[in-house]
Amino acid sequence: MFDFLESGIELDASGYREGADEAVDAALDVGDATDDASESLIAIDKRGVAAGGALAGLGTAMQSVLDDTQELRESLGRTAASTELTSDEANGLARSLTDATFPIEDATATMDALAQQGVQTEAEMERLALASDQLADATGTSAESIASDLGPAVRGLDGNLNAIEDSADTFTTVIRNSTVEADDLGRTLERSSDELQEMGVASDEAAQLVGAYAEATGKSGRQAQRDFSSAVRDADGDIEALKDELGLTEEQVRSFSG
Repeated sequence: MFDFLESGIELDASGYREGADEAVDAALDVGDATDDASESLIAIDKRGVAAGGALAGLGTAMQSVLDDTQELRESLGRTAASTELTSDEANGLARSLTDATFPIEDATATMDALAQQGVQTEAEMERLALASDQLADATGTSAESIASDLGPAVRGLDGNLNAIEDSADTFTTVIRNSTVEADDLGRTLERSSDELQEMGVASDEAAQLVGAYAEATGKSGRQAQRDFSSAVRDADGDIEALKDELGLTEEQVRSFSG
């Protein structure tokens, strides 16, 4: 795949829209060239049809590359604009994070999601992006999904995103050993974050409750989210009452501690 980060394209946090316009202009140039080539092929006999198809395919591939490049530049531009990182630091960090299991598209989207949740420094961005990738690898999802779907719930309950790294074993156990997916877990916790926070329940303990409840009842998706939220409301701020409402024993909850 075309690696725009290695191509020497520079990022400007204040001007990523201008960069996107340049990509569009380039796409138009490719389109004009393709049109000219297509017109010249009209005069060729039927054997030229195959060549015309090849050129059309090349034009489509070039457009896809330009579209991908524009999206990546915009994503890194937002990251630089929202954090303490310069455009060069955002560019370099995205490149350093990328490997065989962490493609550039996922890395830049993860950085973008983390920046929108208040991550400011390069060191914190690198730590949480790598933690998101490791959790994603362990649970069969993407780092962007971890950052975008689970991140807001963790931040809402804990006040920061550190549990993505610190409680990775618990989240992995819940997602692997119950009917709960990463996005379901995030939505369920976020839906009841205010009430759970009032109980003094952190994100890792809340995840254990969700996992144990899903495993005990076989519920998943919206039904599990709705019923768990209802139990949280009925518990009226009491964690022990919540376990009773969910029909869970302490042992069942602890089994998802990771």
